[in-house]
Amino acid sequence: MSAKPASSSGSGCCTPTAVGAGILASAAVVTDLPSLVTWVVATVRGGGAAGLVQLLSVAARVKATLTTGGLANPVVATGETVGAASITALAIFVPVIALVYLILAGVLVFRITGRRRRSRDR
Repeated sequence: MSAKPASSSGSGCCTPTAVGAGILASAAVVTDLPSLVTWVVATVRGGGAAGLVQLLSVAARVKATLTTGGLANPVVATGETVGAASITALAIFVPVIALVYLILAGVLVFRITGRRRRSRDR
């Protein structure tokens, strides 16, 4: 009987769950298409992307376990957490930052065009 590494415990249930969550999340934002097309797109894009990310995560953990005897697993887990938090923060804040830049650019354009109009009127 072989011992299961601590880092891979529970990974058997996580991959199908990740794929299911990817499908549901993708289907939630694809609303303009007919129902059948929505679910096909959600399955291919959302489920495929989530499955690929989960596969890479499991592969990184297995490689870390095999090459370091499990000593690098906390580093890998921390890297995954930091990466997930960074991507989430970018997804939230980049659109907000883009909106702020758009507003500032609009204000700048109005100021510049207002100065040019006033200088022409004089």
